[in-house]
Amino acid sequence: MRKYYLDNIRWSVIALVLVFHVVSIYCSCGAVMSYNAPGIPAMDAIGYLIYPWFMPLLFVVSGICARFSLSKKCGREYIRERVMAAVGAFCFLSDFNRAVCIGTFLPGEPHGGGICGIACANRILHPDR
Repeated sequence: MRKYYLDNIRWSVIALVLVFHVVSIYCSCGAVMSYNAPGIPAMDAIGYLIYPWFMPLLFVVSGICARFSLSKKCGREYIRERVMAAVGAFCFLSDFNRAVCIGTFLPGEPHGGGICGIACANRILHPDR
C-alpha cells in the first residue's frame, strides 16, 4: 500500500531544495553560487531558514520508505531493485548530459551518443540476453 503522505513530504522537500538553490544565487554572504552582484539580505534569511532542514528530512523519508519496502521484500530483492534503479538512472542521466552538453545523441557521433550508453546499460543489467 502506497503511503501518499510520504510522497507529499518528498516532493515538498525537493521543492525546498529548489527554492534554496535559487535563493543562494541571490545571497549577500559571498557564497560560491552568487554572481558578482550585490546580494539581497532577505534572501539570506530564507536560505538560513531552509538549509538545516532539507537534507535531514530527505534522509528520514528515505529511511521510512526503505523500512516499508524491506517489510514487503527480502534483503536480496531490495538490494537488486535499488541497484538496478541506480544504474538505470545513472545511464539515463549520463546520456541526457551528453546529449545536452556535447550535442550528440546519435550512435555514429564522435562521443558515442546516448543510444550506445543505453545499450551498454542493458548489457550490464541483463547479461543473459
